[in-house]
Amino acid sequence: MKLYTFTTPEIAKHSSYLKIGETNGDVEKHYSAHGAMWGLPSDAIYAIMNSVTVEAAMSVLRQYGKHQDVWKSIGQKIAFHLNARTKGNLRIEFIGFTQEDGILIHSCTNS
Repeated sequence: MKLYTFTTPEIAKHSSYLKIGETNGDVEKHYSAHGAMWGLPSDAIYAIMNSVTVEAAMSVLRQYGKHQDVWKSIGQKIAFHLNARTKGNLRIEFIGFTQEDGILIHSCTNS
């Protein structure tokens, strides 16, 4: 697991926020599962599962035109788990991004 902090000064209403992020090595599993839900063929799932980098997995999703659907689906699942874990007692926001694409999903799009 990798924890990191960052700010998003380009988003004015978040200029005073310190963001804390987490990532782990199971990205290919999440992309594959959500890709399968969106109808990716088995060869695409295989390619994602064998991707060495997030960008390689994203390349497969882009090739099939499913990257936006998959990210929306992942965002909904993130929101579900955050709300379940905090029992609605905390305001939690999230973003999902890649180095190449920038911000792909954030909690404001899942409200």
